[in-house]
Amino acid sequence: QYDMALENGFAKEDAMECVYRFSRDNARTPMQWDSSDNGGFTTGKPWLPLNDNYMQINASNEMNDGDSVLSWYKELVAVRRAHSALVDGSYREVFADREDIFAYVRENDEESLLVLVNFTDKTVSYDLNSEGLTEHEIILGKDIRSGFLSPYEAQIIKVG
Repeated sequence: QYDMALENGFAKEDAMECVYRFSRDNARTPMQWDSSDNGGFTTGKPWLPLNDNYMQINASNEMNDGDSVLSWYKELVAVRRAHSALVDGSYREVFADREDIFAYVRENDEESLLVLVNFTDKTVSYDLNSEGLTEHEIILGKDIRSGFLSPYEAQIIKVG
């Protein structure tokens, strides 16, 4: 992006501003594998800086932490593998009038699964009956309270 901006007549400072504004590198750091030098990413000097938290937040530390982001993604992958509706099921949005919850049903011949996500910093409630759904089992969720989502929580519920 820097070179492209220069080729298009931008001054060096303006070209760098383009990089700062549009480059995906702003959201990237080398993978933090462990707490060793450079987070275990390389024995050389990475061209992108490491996040300052690599000593505490890294794959090695998260492997045995049941509440880690890595553990959450492992659980999500396991749920996806165990429920074919999440892979090949039809999609139907529910609670479409809600701005605080993003929700949809994925269903196939085997099952119907409701995916709910609260994108707010407040606990929100929902009513399955209003969408003609009945709960059978909460498959995934941090708080596991039917009818409620904690701030930024996601749930997957087997519904009928």
